[in-house]
Amino acid sequence: MNAEHPDVVISGHFGGAYGVRGWVRVMSYTDPARQLLDYRPWLAEFDGSWREVEVREARTHQKGLVAWIEGVDDRNAAERLKGILIGVAAGSLPATGADEYYWRDLMGLKVRNQDGERLGRVHHMIATGANDVMAIRRAGGEETLIPFVAQFVLSVSLDEGVIEVDWETERVPGDD
Repeated sequence: MNAEHPDVVISGHFGGAYGVRGWVRVMSYTDPARQLLDYRPWLAEFDGSWREVEVREARTHQKGLVAWIEGVDDRNAAERLKGILIGVAAGSLPATGADEYYWRDLMGLKVRNQDGERLGRVHHMIATGANDVMAIRRAGGEETLIPFVAQFVLSVSLDEGVIEVDWETERVPGDD
C-alpha cells in the first residue's frame, strides 16, 4: 500500500516498450503475476498523482505481461511509461479468506511473542518461494526475520494491530 495514498495498492510498474505500436511491458507485483489483468481500473502515478489509465488490451506474453494503454500509440510513447507505478483501488481487491492476509494489512503491526515481549513491528515482507517471511524492525533499526508460517505465527489480530509469534529473542526496552 502507498502511505501517501492509502486507498491505492501498488501492484506493478511499466517496463519498456513492446513492439512499435504502443504496447508496453508490465512488471506485475501480484501473485500470480497474471492476476493484475483481472483488476480494473488501473491507476498510474504521474508526478506524484494517481490517474486512471484505460487499458485497451492486455495479455500474458512469455513469462510476463504486455498492455496497450489508451493514448499510447507508438514506441516512443510506450518508452515514456517506463518505471511508472501501476496501482489499483484497495476496494477492487477480492476479500481474503479466514487466516489469509494481504501483505499491506500486515505492515506496521506490532509483533509480540507468547510471553508478551515486544519484538518490533512488521517493516516489510519477503517472498522466498517456500513461504513468506516477516521482516520485523525494532525502534533502533535492528531487524529480525520470522517465517510467516503456522509453526511460528500463533495469531494475527488486525483489529488490535498485533501478531503473536512463537519466537524467542532478546528484549529491547521501548520497542513497539
